[in-house]
Amino acid sequence: MAYGKKQMLTATFAILAGAAFPALHPGVALADDLPPGVTIAAKDGFAPPQGLGAFQAMTFVIDIAPGAGFPAHSHPGRSQVMIVKGDLTEDKPGGQKKVYHAGDAFMEEPDQVHSVSNKGSEPVRLVWTLLLPDGKQPIIPHKD
Repeated sequence: MAYGKKQMLTATFAILAGAAFPALHPGVALADDLPPGVTIAAKDGFAPPQGLGAFQAMTFVIDIAPGAGFPAHSHPGRSQVMIVKGDLTEDKPGGQKKVYHAGDAFMEEPDQVHSVSNKGSEPVRLVWTLLLPDGKQPIIPHKD
């Protein structure tokens, strides 16, 4: 699913607002509980896959320089990525390739092998939220 820049920033606020305003829960619309002048134009949430068990929700802001990236890897839990700036290229086994631009968001399923890189000339900044099963590492390297 792709978001426009305004929606992405608003969705980011919605995530942050959950921490600042405990009454806000991703699955519940509580428009009456928002501070004056604040609206949520878009929201999204995701649940852990069945059988995931105990997990931590972790969020990272990652900068990727031009020419840099993560080689083939997977994640043991479901994650969501939002591109804040730049263009991120994701490659999957079998030759599938997708370029995500600032304002785009996408979901990664557990154990999905992929690599990501910045093939552009500008830095990429992304926000990565991972539901990490207890006792697991966030990134599992794979051989190409």
